[in-house]
Amino acid sequence: MSDFDKLLEDIKELTKSSDPEILSVGLNSAIELIEQLDDERNSLWLMLDEMKASEIKNYSDEFEKMIDKRLAHIKLLARLKPDVV
Repeated sequence: MSDFDKLLEDIKELTKSSDPEILSVGLNSAIELIEQLDDERNSLWLMLDEMKASEIKNYSDEFEKMIDKRLAHIKLLARLKPDVV
C-alpha cells in the first residue's frame, strides 16, 4: 500500500467520526493529500511538456534530413530532364 493509499484510508476512517476535532484532523489530512496530488500533477505536466519538446527537437533533425534528401533528388531530376525544343 502506497503512502497515498494509506493516507486516503486514514481520511476515510476519520470522516466516520462525529467528533469535530477528529473531523478537523481528517479535513487537514485531506487538504494535505490534495496538495501532494496537485504537486504531483503539476510535475507530471511539466515532464510531459519537456518530453514533447524533446521529441519535436529529435524529429526536427530527421525531418531536415528527409527534406534535404528530397531536394537533392529533385535537383538531380531537374538536371536529368531532357531539353524540349
